[in-house]
Amino acid sequence: MSLAHAFEKSKNLGDLTNAWLRHVKKEVEDRKIDSSIKLQIDNAASLVAPAALVATIVRHAEIDIAVRPVRVLLIGSDPLMRLDHSAWTSFAGDFLDSPGGVQILLTFEEEALTSLNPMVQALGLTSCQVISHEDARASAAPIDLAIWVHPATESLELDELENTATALATFRAGIPTFSTSFNDVDILGQNYLLHPDL
Repeated sequence: MSLAHAFEKSKNLGDLTNAWLRHVKKEVEDRKIDSSIKLQIDNAASLVAPAALVATIVRHAEIDIAVRPVRVLLIGSDPLMRLDHSAWTSFAGDFLDSPGGVQILLTFEEEALTSLNPMVQALGLTSCQVISHEDARASAAPIDLAIWVHPATESLELDELENTATALATFRAGIPTFSTSFNDVDILGQNYLLHPDL
C-alpha cells in the first residue's frame, strides 16, 4: 500500500502511523540501512502527525503539487514540527502521492535532533530551510502556504507576538495562511492572540 493510499484510507493517526512504519521499515530493509534504532508506534506517531497535518492543509488549500513542489512555511516553535530539522514533515509529499512535493521552511532554528536522526540521513530525507520572521514578513522567500502551529505551553510572550505578526503578514500578502495546533488548549491561546487583529 502506498503512503498516499494509506493517507486517504486511514481512519486515524494510529492507522496512518502503522502504514508509515511498514513503509519506512521496508525502505530501511531495501536500502540495507544498518540501524539499531527500533521504530515503534509510540515514538513514530509524533513523527507522522506533523506530516499528516501539513498534507491535510495542503490538500484543503487545493494547491497543486504536481506542477512543482509547494513551499510550506511553518511558523512557531512547536517541538513536533521541528524534530530533526523537520525532515520527517517532508513525508507530507508522500502522503499526497508526490514524494519531494512538499518543501518545509521553518521560522525557528534549533538542533532538535532525535536518536532517529541517523535514519533521516540514511533515508535521504530533506531538512527544512530556516528563514527569519523578517524575511517571511517581507516575502523575501518564496512561500506558497503558511501554517502557524501554536504550542501555548512553550511560547514566551515575545515569541507569540512575533509568530502572530508573521502569520498576519503572510495572510495579508495573499498567501494561504492557516492557524492550527495539536490540542484544544493551544488553539484557544492562538485564537486569543489573533482576535484583536481580525
